[in-house]
Amino acid sequence: MNFNVLKDKCFGGNGEENKIFGAITFDNNSYYIACSSSSNASGNKTAPLFSSGSIFVKNDYWLIKTDHDFNIIWDKAYGGFKEDNCTNILLHDWNKLVLSGASKSGVSGNKMEASYGGYDGWIVILDKNNGDLIGQKSFGGIASEGCVVHESNTNSQGLNLYCGSSSDPSGNKTTPHYGNGDAWILNIDASDFLNLETIVDEANVALYPNPFKESFKLTFDELKEPVTLSIYTSDGRLLSQSQLKKGATEFKSKYTGTSNILFYELKGQTVFSRGKLVKM
Repeated sequence: MNFNVLKDKCFGGNGEENKIFGAITFDNNSYYIACSSSSNASGNKTAPLFSSGSIFVKNDYWLIKTDHDFNIIWDKAYGGFKEDNCTNILLHDWNKLVLSGASKSGVSGNKMEASYGGYDGWIVILDKNNGDLIGQKSFGGIASEGCVVHESNTNSQGLNLYCGSSSDPSGNKTTPHYGNGDAWILNIDASDFLNLETIVDEANVALYPNPFKESFKLTFDELKEPVTLSIYTSDGRLLSQSQLKKGATEFKSKYTGTSNILFYELKGQTVFSRGKLVKM
């Protein structure tokens, strides 16, 4: 008999999970499920709620990776102190996940993009293996926008954004506003984030001690170009960012915070390296 339920599973916490729409994809016997969530870590949600310190609890983007039987492998939240509503998920050909939706948050939580006004379209590009943030970008003007992301048909390292927009030219919107809500279509170059596999790691990074107590040191081959070194927490929050000059061979830093897992990212035009730091 058709329409028999083969398996089902609920995901959520003590708040509300909604706006899932078409935000689910399948890859290598794993499901990726994206929605909006106003729950703290509770139920079977382990990711934090970034707006929990606000007067009014707002949504974050929430991403869940499960196995074929809907057992949760990991879950991650992305957002700031205001409203962030996820509307869809894209599994890109370059093995990256892209979430999109509408965000009212400024720089807060693990959102590093300023708000242009009202809601902006906000995309986050993620490592599909662990959900780590690779890149993010807001699109919009002084009023409100929201977006849905799709792959570009003309550029394998590009993305198309289909948005609703009520903004006049402002923020990073340059086209005129005709009245009420307009359709706003963007084609963006995301090659710096989507195609990291093609960047050659010429740095030969070594890290010690690892695990560390308070201080750690990165050493690498003499840099042939300026490079940006970023340190992130395991939930994608940027802790520090340093500009290393051409000719540098090492980087020293102290960290006495409470996060036990950190990630470093060394990125230039021809150099890319990412690794994990463990605090004792």
